[in-house]
Amino acid sequence: MISIKALPIMLLTLVATPQDATYTLKQKPVAGHESILKLKMNLESNDLNLDMKSESLYKITKVEEDGSFEMETTVLEGTVTLNGEENVIPKGEPEKSKYDKDGNEIKKEGEEQDEDPISEMINVLAEFEPKKAVKIGDTWELKSKYGTLTGKLEGKETYEKIDCLKITVSGKFTENGAGGTVAGSILLNSKDFDLEKLKFTVENAKLSEEMPEAKFKFELERKRPTS
Repeated sequence: MISIKALPIMLLTLVATPQDATYTLKQKPVAGHESILKLKMNLESNDLNLDMKSESLYKITKVEEDGSFEMETTVLEGTVTLNGEENVIPKGEPEKSKYDKDGNEIKKEGEEQDEDPISEMINVLAEFEPKKAVKIGDTWELKSKYGTLTGKLEGKETYEKIDCLKITVSGKFTENGAGGTVAGSILLNSKDFDLEKLKFTVENAKLSEEMPEAKFKFELERKRPTS
């Protein structure tokens, strides 16, 4: 499973021919590459309303010859609001994680996988890349233990004066006690292939029989200098 921490480096690589451009998600990580991503998340269920906003710095600190790499993640600021009560997220210390060449987090021996339902959902939605290179208009299956979604490379789009490639994701979670209707879009910079914006909504979301249905919204956006 691809960790959300790996999103800044899981970017589109362009493999183009004049007549028939194709795109893949296999760009090599580059040591020193860094991005600041703004996160917005909202979960509404029964009498619960959870809202989270944060900014985090992601920096690739080391790349091995086999393509595996280390990434340093630092929470810069944020807030968590539960049913109207706001709490400040303090600036955190840098946390390092290791990933294989495909962006899958390498867990330390004996380290348990994260079983938090929200983190599980985010990680499933983050796996939007196709298995092979695709052309504009192509679709592909996105399989997980919760069911199969459909990804599509829609085309090119201008966002904040930046030329981007747009991917959409749609479908339903239907397996292993999960449920929910998924609609999402991803914008990737067509010049340097960085993530510009990722946005998902899951209606009637649940990831287990015990979890009540909820409306889940999740957004990541690259923060650019204001000057």
